[in-house]
Amino acid sequence: MRSTSQMPGKILFVDDEQLICEMAHDLFKESPYELIVANSGPAGLKILEKEPVMVVVSDFKMEGMDGIEFLTKVNDTYPDIVRIMITGVAGVEVIIQAINEGKINQILQKPWKTEEFMKAIENAVRRYRNRSTSRSLEEKYMSHTRELETRVEERTRELTLVVDELQKRNEKLETTHQQLIQSDKMASLGLMAGTIAHDISNPLFVIQGNIEILSTRRYLETKDRDLLQSIKGQIRRIESLVQSIRNYSKKSAGTYEKLNLIDAMEEAFLLTRKMVNVKEIEVVTHFPEGIPYIYGNANQIEQVLMNIIQNGVQAMEIEGTLTCEIGHTVKVVDEIEQDFWQVTIMDTGAGIPADKLEVIFDPFFTTKEEGTGLGLNICQRIVNEHGGTIEVYSTLGKGTTFVITFPEYNIAVHEWDKKQKQAMQ
Repeated sequence: MRSTSQMPGKILFVDDEQLICEMAHDLFKESPYELIVANSGPAGLKILEKEPVMVVVSDFKMEGMDGIEFLTKVNDTYPDIVRIMITGVAGVEVIIQAINEGKINQILQKPWKTEEFMKAIENAVRRYRNRSTSRSLEEKYMSHTRELETRVEERTRELTLVVDELQKRNEKLETTHQQLIQSDKMASLGLMAGTIAHDISNPLFVIQGNIEILSTRRYLETKDRDLLQSIKGQIRRIESLVQSIRNYSKKSAGTYEKLNLIDAMEEAFLLTRKMVNVKEIEVVTHFPEGIPYIYGNANQIEQVLMNIIQNGVQAMEIEGTLTCEIGHTVKVVDEIEQDFWQVTIMDTGAGIPADKLEVIFDPFFTTKEEGTGLGLNICQRIVNEHGGTIEVYSTLGKGTTFVITFPEYNIAVHEWDKKQKQAMQ
C-alpha cells in the first residue's frame, strides 16, 4: 500500500500532447495536489515505480500504448490507485472496453470543464484515502487477529502443559494414597495375623501332644492308627500355615548388603533342585556378562526367587521348561531415568485365568490345595521394601511369566541412605 491519509496527494497526468500537459499543469498550480506529468504510458509506469501516486489521469489516444492498455497495467500492478481516463471519443464501445479491461473508475470527456475536472480529482483522492484507511484498518485488524491467535495458541500450550502436569501429580497422589491405604491394611493384617498365630499355637501344641500319647496305645487298631497319622498330617499343615503367618507378621529384618543377583538365583535353584529334578524340568538361564549388583537382604531375595521358581515348577507337568533371565533395564522414577536389574522367570505351565491374575498377590489367596496364600504377598512386600516391583503375565495353555525388578546397587544405596536420614529427622 502506497500512502496514508497524511501524505500530500500526488496526481500522475499522462498525455502525449504537450499543450494538454501544460494546461493540466496550470490547473494544479493553485490546488493542494502535486501534479506529475508523463508524455507516454511507459514513461508513466516508470514514474509509478518511484512515486507514491494516488490518482492516475490518462488520455485514451496515445502513440504506442493507448490509455486503456496503460491503465490496465496500472490496475494490475497498483490496484489501489484510482484511475481516470479522458477521451474525445464518445463511443459506447470505448467506454465499455475501458471499464472492463482497465477497471477505470471514471471517464471524462474532452474538452473538460475545469470545475468538473478538479471535482473528479478531489473525489478520486478522497476515494483513494478512504480505501487506504480501510485497508490500513483491515491490516491492523488482521495483525491483531494474528497476534491474538498466536497468544491463544501459546496460552493453550501453556495450559495443556499445566493440565498434563496436574494430571501427573494427581496420578502420583492417587498412587501414593493407594499405597498408604494398602500399607495400613497390611499393618493391621500383620498385627492380626501375629495374634492369630500365637492363639493357634497353644491349643495346637496340646492337640499334638495328645495325638502322640494316643499313638502309643497298644490296643489301637490299624485303621485308628491311620486316622491318627492323617490327623498328624493336618496338624503339620496347620503348623506350616502358622509359620507362614508368623513370617508374614514380622517386619523385614536383616542386614542389607551388596548382592550379586546371579549368585542369589543359583542359590535359589540349589534349594529347589530336588523339586526340579523330580519333574524332569528343563532349566534355561540367560545371565548378563557384567555382574548384576543390587542392595538388599540375601535371605529375603533368595526367598522371593525360590518361591517364584517353586510356583513355576508346580504349575508344570513332567518335562516342562523353566526359563530364567537377568537383564539390565531403565525405568523412569519421579521423572528421572534410573538403572534397574530385571529378573524374568517363565514357565510353560497351564497359565492363570485373568480373573485370578488380578488377585494373585492378595493375602490368603491360593489355587493350591495345601497353599497358605501368603507366599506371593510376602514376595511382593519384600520386593517393594527393596525399592523394586514384581509383575505377573500369563496366557492360558502357554504359561506364566514373573518379572521382578530391583534398583541397581548405586541407586539403591542412595535411596536407602536418603530414607535413613529422613527417619532420623
